[in-house]
Amino acid sequence: MLVVSDLWARYGNGDWILRGLSLSLKDGEVGLVIGDTGSGKTTLVKALAGVIHLTGGLAKGVIKVNDTELSGAEPRERSRLIGVLYQDPAIHFIYPRVDEDLELTAIENDVSVNAILNTAGLSNEVLGKLVTELSMGQLQRLAIAKLITRGVKVIIMDEPLAHLDQNAVELLVTLIRGIKRRGISILILEHRYEHVIGSVDKVLQLNDGKLSELSSLSGLTRRRYIIRSVSSNTDGGWLKLSNVWFKYDDSYVLRGINLSASSSRVIFIGPNGSGKSTLLKLILGVVKPSKGKVIVDHSHPMLYMPQDVNVVMSMTDTVEELYIELAKAAGRNASIEDLKRELKALEMHINTSDDPLHLSEGQKRILMLTMAKLLKPTLMIIDEPTSGLSSRYSFELAEFINQSNLRVIIATQDLHFASLIRDSDVFYVKGQEGYVAKVNVSEYVL
Repeated sequence: MLVVSDLWARYGNGDWILRGLSLSLKDGEVGLVIGDTGSGKTTLVKALAGVIHLTGGLAKGVIKVNDTELSGAEPRERSRLIGVLYQDPAIHFIYPRVDEDLELTAIENDVSVNAILNTAGLSNEVLGKLVTELSMGQLQRLAIAKLITRGVKVIIMDEPLAHLDQNAVELLVTLIRGIKRRGISILILEHRYEHVIGSVDKVLQLNDGKLSELSSLSGLTRRRYIIRSVSSNTDGGWLKLSNVWFKYDDSYVLRGINLSASSSRVIFIGPNGSGKSTLLKLILGVVKPSKGKVIVDHSHPMLYMPQDVNVVMSMTDTVEELYIELAKAAGRNASIEDLKRELKALEMHINTSDDPLHLSEGQKRILMLTMAKLLKPTLMIIDEPTSGLSSRYSFELAEFINQSNLRVIIATQDLHFASLIRDSDVFYVKGQEGYVAKVNVSEYVL
């Protein structure tokens, strides 16, 4: 059982982000926390895990698991009872090979490797692979299985659905139901909540630093999407791929890909591991095709936002320095006053002196998108643009794209976002099978 009372948290001498927050979860109960980007969900995770001080933060209040007081405990001590599935599940693995990593977990907890795999719902085929070769869904389920094996009583999941395709989402939901049956409490913080509504026991709204339980789920929309093939013209267009093959080491992830886009808005959708991110890198020119041609105009300024936005955030020590560096890359002049004005309008407590790495995942992406609006690159390439964004900011991003004149190429699992982009060329990709189809994504509400 998890009980949190009068929890306060902030960074440095700034305003309190969590303001006397309280929550409770019974054994085997699943709580869903929803809230706008910047409302404090990531801060809540850090405060419960006891790691907020590592990013210049402070937390105070009462945190108990099964009557064990943890508010004064160090992160390692807390981790015996509270396990956190972070947004990047790769950080849960110590060794590069899956078998080596799981063997260590098995020895430490006196269980078999097969028992861990069974908990994760995976076969022993993954044992011969590197951690980097597993899909996001596989990594998540293994990381959760390791937490369960360790004997934690509470599992916190920080936006677990952000990068998952529909199949991986369903497998994760099945695992969540199995965790409930074990009597482990689960706290999920998620923007794509429509996928888990049927598996949660309570929904908590985070607003103004406090949690309030929603008495009804009627206001939470459940969406499904229809993907239909449409006619495609492989001739002409400003973006063209002709018989493109690409491999990492000995394994091809793209096999004979052909496509042509004439719309200024191009979207790639498809399962995890289908090669969407690789397509973006090929278009950027940071990698070269093994065979075939990629035709795109690189003569104009462009801005790239990778799936792991920390790659960009780690470039400098302050938001101001990052803006200056990105402005140089885009061939634009950087107006710090304009940036300060935009950040103030966001009301998300982002300052130009802040370390970009200390922001939440949603804040990092909104920061990048704000800079993009100011810099106005000719081409913007974005991998999973809505990760960490609430529906409000996802809609605002879609409207920015719809109303701007820039060219944009997007790879995403977020079908709702894809459906919001008007007059776009949408391609469903299964790169290893050499399959590409131009499609239309439409939404219907349950």
